[in-house]
Amino acid sequence: MKLFGLSFNTVRGSALKMGAALGLAGGGFALLRGGFKTISDFDTVIASLGSITGKTGKGLEDLKDKVLQVSNETGKGATEIAEAMKLVGSAQPELLKNADGLAEVTNQAVRRQHSQNQ
Repeated sequence: MKLFGLSFNTVRGSALKMGAALGLAGGGFALLRGGFKTISDFDTVIASLGSITGKTGKGLEDLKDKVLQVSNETGKGATEIAEAMKLVGSAQPELLKNADGLAEVTNQAVRRQHSQNQ
């Protein structure tokens, strides 16, 4: 069958390619939107952790680096680690003054929790 001089298969193939491209673009936008939400959530938790610890500027950046380090070491998400640090700091307020200590205790707690769940 011909439509405006084009075969049906040509028109159908073009429509399928365009549909696939739009689907990929839509999926790409969803990924970007999800990525921005993840970054926003992380920044919110870091700000909260900063207000709990009283750290700002360089001190908060150092704490953020500790969160990322523990995240890499444990394989857990950075937002999850920052939340865990808030919990650890609530349970042991003396650690809120020591980013290294807070990171170490959080790392141990996350690993212990992970091993108990397996």
